[in-house]
Amino acid sequence: MRKIKMKPINVSNTTLSFNRKKIKFDAKQAKRHDFGDAHCVVCDEVFTKYHNSAKMCGRECVRLRKIQRRKTYSEKNREKIKAQGRAYYKANREKISAQHRAHHKKNRKKINARKRAVYCPATQREYHEENREKRNAQSKAYGEKNREKIKAQKGAYREKNREKIRAKARARYYAKKDASK
Repeated sequence: MRKIKMKPINVSNTTLSFNRKKIKFDAKQAKRHDFGDAHCVVCDEVFTKYHNSAKMCGRECVRLRKIQRRKTYSEKNREKIKAQGRAYYKANREKISAQHRAHHKKNRKKINARKRAVYCPATQREYHEENREKRNAQSKAYGEKNREKIKAQKGAYREKNREKIRAKARARYYAKKDASK
């Protein structure tokens, strides 16, 4: 068999066999070579090979295979990847936190909506609104049942944060005093 070189051509509006990232081949040009048929390693379909070492039928299967290979690599080298991530974070902590703050500031509404969807779904909110009396009765019963425990917790908190509580009270007092003038 005579070997015919496949020259890359600039194809804009012709049928393409397999569109690689940079080189495009005309479908007729690909038919000059007979690489045979093969089974795709991902989807197990029979396809006409566009190259002698082709194993996958198209871009979607190439993408899925790449994802699969990355997943197996990350499972085998989990500790190595985590160590690299920790080292990068340690070296670029300020940059990362600045990017995080800027992103959060720019997308605050979207982030809060996503959090509400996860932590307080609509069904839960509806349940709370529909059963407000029931929930209030439950919390009142819990408060009466565990009165000493709650009192001890509040006392411990007040003891631990005495200065903070007093500073807030002073700030409120002076804010009201200034507002009344």
